[in-house]
Amino acid sequence: MGFVESLLTMVENTLGSIAETQFGAIASGLGLTFQLGAAILLIILLINQILQINPQPFETIFYVMVKLILVFTFAFDWQNFNALASAIFDLVDRATGALIGTITGTPATFDTVGRQLDNMTNELSEYGNAAIENMSSFGGVIMAGIMAILLTILGGICALVMVLSRIVFTLHLVVAPIAILCSMWAPTKGFFDRWVSSGITFLLYPLIVSGIFSIIVGVVSKMVVAIGVEGGITDLSQIIQAMMLIFVCIVLAFLTPTLAVSMTGNFSLSGVMSSISRAGSVAGSVTGAKALAKHYGKDRDGSSQNNKRNTMDGTQDRLDRASRLAGRYMVK
Repeated sequence: MGFVESLLTMVENTLGSIAETQFGAIASGLGLTFQLGAAILLIILLINQILQINPQPFETIFYVMVKLILVFTFAFDWQNFNALASAIFDLVDRATGALIGTITGTPATFDTVGRQLDNMTNELSEYGNAAIENMSSFGGVIMAGIMAILLTILGGICALVMVLSRIVFTLHLVVAPIAILCSMWAPTKGFFDRWVSSGITFLLYPLIVSGIFSIIVGVVSKMVVAIGVEGGITDLSQIIQAMMLIFVCIVLAFLTPTLAVSMTGNFSLSGVMSSISRAGSVAGSVTGAKALAKHYGKDRDGSSQNNKRNTMDGTQDRLDRASRLAGRYMVK
C-alpha cells in the first residue's frame, strides 16, 4: 500500500466515525425542536385551509408535506443520509478511477483513487531512475535529489488536496441536519443552497486532481515506452521534459480550488424548485385556458344556432304576412 492510499484510507476511516458521532449529536439536539416546529406548522396550515384566512393552493400544502417527509428521512437518520452520501462518494471514486485508468493506458479498474495516484508516482520514479543510471556519481546524486524533491511535493500536494476535500466534506456531513432544517423557511433557504453548492465543489476535488495527474502522467508514460527504461535515458533534454511535466502538474494542483469552483459554478436548488413551480403554473394556466375556451366555444355555438333559428322564424313570418296582403288585394 502506497503513501497516498494508506493516508486516504486512514483519514476516511477516522472521519467516517467522527461524522456519524457528530451527526447524531446534532440531530438529537435538534430533533425535539423540529418536531414542535413541524407540529405547529401543520396546525397553522390546517386552520388556514379550513378558515381560508390566506387562501393557499393544494400544491403549496403538498410541497410542504413532501419537504417535511424528506427532512425527517435524511436530517435525523444517519443510516439513510449515510447511504445517500456513500452512493455519491462511490460514484465519484469510480469515475476518478476510470478516468485515470483510461488515460494512462491501464485497464479501467475501479480501484481507489489513492492507489492509482501511487501508481502514477511510481511511474515517474522509474523514469527518474532510468535517467540516473547513465549519469556520473555526482550527477546521479543531484538528479536523484531533484527528482525526490519534485515527487515528494507532487505526492504531498496530491494527498493534501484529497485529504482537504474529505475533511471539508465531512464537515458538510456534520452540519447536514442544520442545513436541511434551514431549507424549510424562505429566510434561511440561502444557507441550504450554499451548503449544497460548496459540498458539490469539494466533492469534485478528487476528480479534478485525478484528471490533472492522469493527463500529465499519461504523457510521461508514453515517453517511458518510447525511450525504453531498460535502455536508459542518454539525453538531458529527455529528463528535463519529465521535470517540466511534474512542475506543471504541481502548479495545476495548486489551482485545483479555482478549477473546481469554475466547473461547478453556483449550484442552487431554489432555482430548480422555482422552475418546477413556474412549469406547474404554466401547465395550470394552459389547462384553464383550454377549459375556458371550450366553455365559451359551446356558448358561441349555442348562440349561433339560436340566431339561425330566430332568423328562419322571422323570414317565415314575413312570408306569411306577404301572402295575407296579396290575398286581400286579390279579393278586392
